[in-house]
Amino acid sequence: MKSAINYSQRHSGGIMSNSKHMMQIQPNSPAIHIDNLTFSYPVSKALVLKNISQTIMPGEFILLIGPSGCGKSTVSLCLNGIIPHNIGGNLEGRVEVFGWSPADHEVYEMATRVGIVFQDADSQICNIFISDEIAFGAQNLLVPKGEILKRMENVLSAVGLKNMQDRPVFNLSGGQKQRLAIGSVLAMEPLVMVFDEPTANLDPQGTLEVHNLIRQLNKENKVTSIVIEHDISHFVEVADRIIVMSQGEIVLEGPPREILSKHSQFLREELGLWIPGACVFAIECKRMGYSLEPFPLVTDEIKVDDLEFTTNNTIPDNQVKINQEPIIDIRNVSFSYIPGKEVLHDISLKVEKNSILAIVGQNGSGKTTLTSLLIGLQRPNSGSIDVAGIDATKASIHDLSRKVGYVFQYPEHQFVTDSVYDEVAFSLRGAGIRESEVKQRVMEMLTRFQLATFTERHPFALSRGQKRRLSVASMLVLRPEIFILDEPTTGQDWRNVVNLMDILKGLYEEGLTIILVTHSMDLVAEYTGRVIVMKEGKLAFDGTPSQLFSAEERVAKNYELEIPTIYQLTNRIRKQQPNLPVINNLPELASHLEKIK
Repeated sequence: MKSAINYSQRHSGGIMSNSKHMMQIQPNSPAIHIDNLTFSYPVSKALVLKNISQTIMPGEFILLIGPSGCGKSTVSLCLNGIIPHNIGGNLEGRVEVFGWSPADHEVYEMATRVGIVFQDADSQICNIFISDEIAFGAQNLLVPKGEILKRMENVLSAVGLKNMQDRPVFNLSGGQKQRLAIGSVLAMEPLVMVFDEPTANLDPQGTLEVHNLIRQLNKENKVTSIVIEHDISHFVEVADRIIVMSQGEIVLEGPPREILSKHSQFLREELGLWIPGACVFAIECKRMGYSLEPFPLVTDEIKVDDLEFTTNNTIPDNQVKINQEPIIDIRNVSFSYIPGKEVLHDISLKVEKNSILAIVGQNGSGKTTLTSLLIGLQRPNSGSIDVAGIDATKASIHDLSRKVGYVFQYPEHQFVTDSVYDEVAFSLRGAGIRESEVKQRVMEMLTRFQLATFTERHPFALSRGQKRRLSVASMLVLRPEIFILDEPTTGQDWRNVVNLMDILKGLYEEGLTIILVTHSMDLVAEYTGRVIVMKEGKLAFDGTPSQLFSAEERVAKNYELEIPTIYQLTNRIRKQQPNLPVINNLPELASHLEKIK
């Protein structure tokens, strides 16, 4: 019989010491074993999980993917005991994490086995200073002071916050907050880390920082890692397996290249999931009769020198300006929340009527502050703002809301009723519209956004993606002239983003002016005709997406933005074929493929 091994040996010299565990684990024993797990939430007969069985070994890196509402987050809550202890519900089957059943142990006990990092770092952070936040969990586990200080030093270094322990949390960027949330969980030294959309609210630089940290924890420190994510492009090269869920069941599982090479079309077109851009290009090439070998997971694996394209000089629709009449005119605007500390510096900007504008930049660059001035939530310290003929520096929010629909980054911040139906109907009723028309317009919006079956559900009981769609529907139902969306793709699977953008494109063709505040560079490339980059409260760039992304070095170095997949490819192709026209999406690029040399 083989002797047992001590799990703490896995972490010798790494971030985590696991000195408190010292548990004896048999060789080849699983980190997680799930057997016929079935679950429904309280006061609901609908099964959220259906007979799920799965085994995850110590040190594995798992990507858990699936459509919004398929049960991914519910699985994670079953691992640490939040289900059933805190949430309740009807749970059948068995879950074991390193030999412990979460159903038999309290949540605080399971914290030494499973740490969960949620989508929104602000909802997880509960202290004022970094040091207090890192120490908080370990203190509640009664870890000795000397051990806590040792862990704090290791964790701060690991998450890139070294020598920042005395800094207030509210001074951190979005990426730093998420790394702090990860650090606060790490300090409890769990054996399994679950990351539930950990970069959903981060800018490209913050996203890269968190992705690098997650990879480091798994590969260098052998932390068993489960990542729940819509955009898996940054993890496909390092993950051991992809587990795919749909409607509460596991429908596929296997190594990333196997899953994506065999099932990319199913994942994208049947389940509506995001797949890496390189995979999108490969399946579109296959549709044209060309096969890329080996099947690429990342753009660097695509041998562009072997591809020959036609050079028909077409102009993408989203690059064409329909007219030059401004509907928004911002002149010499400056703004500060605190006297003497300007957040916006002398901004001048005109937005053409019936256009789609993207506003991009790092967290804290002033994007949301600028758009908040357009609806009267803030008043500028100096300068003028004209919005659809209204002086936004003086007009009431009520008057501006008739012209401008605004969807916030966090949908929960704008919900005011107890049901999905009433949420969409709220503004129409406030405008005095008769109830028969209210019903017609509400149901039209709910059907468009695939929410018609949730009319009586409380908005806060929806999934993150469903909340986003509800917030958009509740604003569009007013039929505004200008529509502003702050991070419209957050928490959305690919199908819902496409559905949303198709609706917006239809409204754009009818005359709507659309402003997207976004970290999704693929969205900027494919759907917008103009993009402005904000940096430190100033306009750093104003032009078309092709003008921005063609200068890759400048974009990465000066603006810290990620280059969209379409431009990663077309920029490389143009080095060999300089006459390749401006192309803003991968299916169109594949349609230009003439032959493989």
